[in-house]
Amino acid sequence: MTTPSDKWLSIKSLFTEALEQDLEKRAPFLRERCADAEIRSEVERLLREHDEAGTFLSTPFLENVAPTPAVFSRLPQLETGELLAGRFRIAYFVAAGGMGEVYAAEDTQLERTVALKFLPPESDREERSITRLQREAKAASALNHPNICTVYDVGEDGGRAFIAMEFLDGETLAARLKRGPCALEEGLRIALAVSSALAAAHRKGVIHRDIKPGNIMLTTTGAKLLDFGLALHRGKAAGDSQTASVAPGANVTGTVPYMSPEQLRGEEVDARSDIFSFGAVLYEMFTGKGAFKGLSTIETIAAITSGEPTPLRELTKDLPGALETLVRRCLQKRADERYASASDVEDQLRECLVAATESTSGVNLKVLLRQLRRPRVAIPALIVLTVLASLSAMWIHRSLRARWA
Repeated sequence: MTTPSDKWLSIKSLFTEALEQDLEKRAPFLRERCADAEIRSEVERLLREHDEAGTFLSTPFLENVAPTPAVFSRLPQLETGELLAGRFRIAYFVAAGGMGEVYAAEDTQLERTVALKFLPPESDREERSITRLQREAKAASALNHPNICTVYDVGEDGGRAFIAMEFLDGETLAARLKRGPCALEEGLRIALAVSSALAAAHRKGVIHRDIKPGNIMLTTTGAKLLDFGLALHRGKAAGDSQTASVAPGANVTGTVPYMSPEQLRGEEVDARSDIFSFGAVLYEMFTGKGAFKGLSTIETIAAITSGEPTPLRELTKDLPGALETLVRRCLQKRADERYASASDVEDQLRECLVAATESTSGVNLKVLLRQLRRPRVAIPALIVLTVLASLSAMWIHRSLRARWA
């Protein structure tokens, strides 16, 4: 017999996969993947709510409208003015999705607006879901970075666990990409912010494991990395040799089109798995197309593990070669062939941004000086300068002797 919990897991999984499909492909996808009319109806409702919301933690969404009946029982919607944990006063309902419900609230102690993220009602008492919420709070609260959504507190009220986090005004990168790919400079600024956030997380031993456009928020102050619910927190640098142990075939979590090959196989993962996912996001940002999205989950998995995405230059002619090289290296199948750290990716993106914003005429002094600071460039350049100086000195010496004669 199917339990409400089983149905919720089916709905959540199907919702996540459908969300990655293009709008016109969602209906055929659901008909093909789900024969249960009730589950399919609930997924369609969640998709409509998601599309109508437009933003993640911004304007009021379906304010004062109770959730529609579903195939499982739902806890009543929280009312405006309701006080939780003696501290957070509900302002309005923001959005609902596969990962839970979000409300805007006033922190009465610190007098600021926060976002309260609740587990889906049917998973409130499931140990795995509570563990995920605690993991998200622990991982995000360990990080203090301008491009990472800040987590303030974790609590419980009336049997409902929640985390209180920074209230963000803007839209997700996924919503932005529905209007088309990013322009070069716009995309580079977003990418640089996210790579900086990833580098900071990895230095603290946090591997995100769910890098995707839906977890990147675009705000007036820059891009912010969200949702550390799948993160592994090792408490030390998540470097190449410090991998987070995951038993083969167990705990395969993430969003399929953006998962690394080793993550899909349930193998040990480290920071380079996030770099692969980030590469898939970069590809989509600048082309408007998914790097590995297939017609089905099986086809997508096959593309990630053994296929190659269409070269960027075949989809857009305006991208610099350095950026294409960067994306291609991020998407290498073998982890040891990718960048060793997100800091390396950040450095390369910064150089691309400087080159894109400076005038293309003449010598780009900033890029030249930055390149000269690298040993592999500085040493040959120093040798050349030394030879030139020696030749110049010899020529001047001979000229002076000739004049004297």
